[in-house]
Amino acid sequence: LKKHRGDKFNIFSILKMERLEVNTHSAFIYELINPKRTHYQDDKYLKFFIDEVLKIEDFNLKNVKVGRQTLTDAKRKIDFTIENDDYYIAIEMKIDARDQENQLSDYFAYTKKQNKKFTKTYYLTLDGKNASEKSFKNGEIIDYENISFDFHILNFIEKSIEKSANLSIIRESLIQYKNLILNITNQTTHEIQ
Repeated sequence: LKKHRGDKFNIFSILKMERLEVNTHSAFIYELINPKRTHYQDDKYLKFFIDEVLKIEDFNLKNVKVGRQTLTDAKRKIDFTIENDDYYIAIEMKIDARDQENQLSDYFAYTKKQNKKFTKTYYLTLDGKNASEKSFKNGEIIDYENISFDFHILNFIEKSIEKSANLSIIRESLIQYKNLILNITNQTTHEIQ
């Protein structure tokens, strides 16, 4: 099967980039969801991301801004930010890194300072696990949502592959990234199962 399909040939694995949070996963997802990047598909992938991953139904794509490594008042870097006239969204991603002291509390406070009608904080991990207690200031409970690579991001990438059927370079890059996600989340192919 490996020889027939060639699906073990993965550019991310060959370049030893499978688990690099900032230079692989953050860079790839940002490039895809930012309407102004090199795919030239406008907000096509951002719309899938908001629908499939964030599950926000009333998000207006007019005046949208997507940020990466957004610096907070506490000099921390939020992996992704997405904002429009009504929403400010912060997404913290963890592959192998541990939670930093008060990290999610700081991100939550930063989103609240943006003076938007709605603010949301997401915590993205391989399997959707909760943030550790260390990530919360003085044990406070903040409103955040767990999202995962093994379900949310994988569904988003699969939907993006479907909608990129006539964009061969983008489609093949997405297939490579999907296979990377399957690998790092320990999911096997359907045939092997």
